[in-house]
Amino acid sequence: MVIQVGSIFDVDMDKTQAGAVFATIAAPLIGSKLAHSVLDFVPVFGWAAKSVVAGGVTKAVGEALIAYFNDCSNLSE
Repeated sequence: MVIQVGSIFDVDMDKTQAGAVFATIAAPLIGSKLAHSVLDFVPVFGWAAKSVVAGGVTKAVGEALIAYFNDCSNLSE
């Protein structure tokens, strides 16, 4: 996902660089992983809530990547 979003903004990177960018952006989301694990213990409602949490985390990471690459890009507005 990192490499693909970077290519949209004309930023070339390898897998090592992409991993570093992802780790920096995703580090604050570790708490949501903990919440995701706790939801396993709540039948039905917890299982449904896990989908919402996963979708929210994916959206947050995507938006953070867009903001990051927008700042790094040499493309004109």
